[in-house]
Amino acid sequence: MSFARAEVRHHNGVPTIFVDGQPLHRVAMTGCALDEPAAARALIEDGADALLLPIEAGTHCWMGEGSYDWSHAEKRLAFLEQHGGGTRWLIRLRLDLLAPWFAQAYPFEVHSLPCTSSDSQSWIPDLNQQSAISNPQSVAVANIASPIWNEKVCGLVRDFVSWLRATRWAPRTIGFMLNAGSNDEWLILDSDETTRGRYHPVYTREFRNWLRRTYREEATLRAAWNDPSASFETATCPTGHMRNGSHARGPFSLRDPAAERPAIDYYRFLSTTLADHFAAVCRAAKEAAGGPILCGGFGDPLWRESGVYSYAQERGHCLTQRLKECPWVDFLSLSDLGRRAASEVALVCSEETPLFQAAMSEELLGCELACHRPLLLGAAQEQWRLTGVAFDTYELHDLARSDFPGGQYRLFIFVNCARVSERAAEGVRRWRNDDRVFCWTYAPAVLDERRLDPAIGSELIGMRLGWKRERRQIRVLVDDSGYVLTRGGEQLSFGTEGSVGPVFFADDPEACVFGRLRDGGEAAFALRHHDGWKSVYLAMLNFGPQLLRNLARFAGARVEPASDATHSPPCGTAPLQRHRS
Repeated sequence: MSFARAEVRHHNGVPTIFVDGQPLHRVAMTGCALDEPAAARALIEDGADALLLPIEAGTHCWMGEGSYDWSHAEKRLAFLEQHGGGTRWLIRLRLDLLAPWFAQAYPFEVHSLPCTSSDSQSWIPDLNQQSAISNPQSVAVANIASPIWNEKVCGLVRDFVSWLRATRWAPRTIGFMLNAGSNDEWLILDSDETTRGRYHPVYTREFRNWLRRTYREEATLRAAWNDPSASFETATCPTGHMRNGSHARGPFSLRDPAAERPAIDYYRFLSTTLADHFAAVCRAAKEAAGGPILCGGFGDPLWRESGVYSYAQERGHCLTQRLKECPWVDFLSLSDLGRRAASEVALVCSEETPLFQAAMSEELLGCELACHRPLLLGAAQEQWRLTGVAFDTYELHDLARSDFPGGQYRLFIFVNCARVSERAAEGVRRWRNDDRVFCWTYAPAVLDERRLDPAIGSELIGMRLGWKRERRQIRVLVDDSGYVLTRGGEQLSFGTEGSVGPVFFADDPEACVFGRLRDGGEAAFALRHHDGWKSVYLAMLNFGPQLLRNLARFAGARVEPASDATHSPPCGTAPLQRHRS
């Protein structure tokens, strides 16, 4: 037997799943339908072409290394065979929840052991909060940063796919969704602990190994860390002052690479490791399938967790670009398949910038730092949805991709792009033509791998910035000058309630200034014209709906009438999955 031939292609300009040459238009989550025939039939009647079928192979089928009992999988597959009509199936495997034998064989690679010992280690999370674990004492919960775990589950995936390939269900199977970590999204489970500087031993061990591979020589490490005592043998994940500086109560919202390279390296290690482990299990599935088949997983929406501060880096979800360029990964979100980018405004966020940003844990966000939540893009977008201006969301590096539809956009808004790699910068320059408008917020292109300095990005953003190494409430006061950008006057004013630092501002004699910082009077809303494009700078990213409408009008993008603004269609999110035509 062989699997259905499945791939992602463009269909009428939209990334779409094709099976045996025919497009599928809807993949439905099965949920409770696994044990309810009527519910399964309801999904089919609702138009589902394919069903997402969870199989707990790690806990129910894996009896030991090389030993399996596939009866659980057979039961699940037989149920859909009987009640699933003519649908195709995407098999969902969760790979960090494993049978107890794994913890006994590899006790240092798991978060919790299948026992009730009272002497739990400080790094073990409260697994009762993980909704996917109905009985935390009956499973081993692997640390997904462990290469030992990754190697073993790659073997599990290969053996499962090889077994399924030989069954009568193979022709109905179109691919595999391979999940692990918090919310099944390849995020570490214990970020509440790591944000407090308490680390599972796997992180320390693998961080040291990553440093060895990255720097090779200790002299290179010491130079990068500006620490003559740095050593591969003694390096630790960030704690103490280095860790405390990552929170909003610390000095600044951006890390200076000259002083905080150890923390930046830790974040890069974590994101790189999780991305590579995800790619490895997808590769295992594809190689065992022996033909074109889909492989991917869930991806947490980056833009919700980024902004002036971020907590994406604490959970290890900052390098989806690494996965987009990987030949083994076909999708990161099923919801993005079949979605068309159709607006004239592109919202651009950077997944690399959080590696250089101060972090906030979710607990801190919800409590003492609630005043900073509007500085995350997810909160800002909630108000932008009321503008009557549709926008698509992209990652910064997408602008350099050959299939990026940049020609349709009149306005690009860069919301957290403090770190712009040279490859990303080439993508930005590619679209600086046709009188487009580029709007940069807060601290654009102020970082490279060695230093924090706004002079780094002045050519790229098209405006010279100044800065002050201090914390301040960044309130931008706007005057109605009669220009289209300032329509609304004082009502356009925006900024922070709490203090943020460093403070950035426009310091360009060739720029027109439309707004200034309340405290200090520096230029905080400025425009500069260039040959073929325009640059706008805003000193903070949480500007309101009316200013977004002004920006869109100024750029020549479509704007719904004001009376229809609150009824505008949902803003689109451009596909973030990797797809091949």
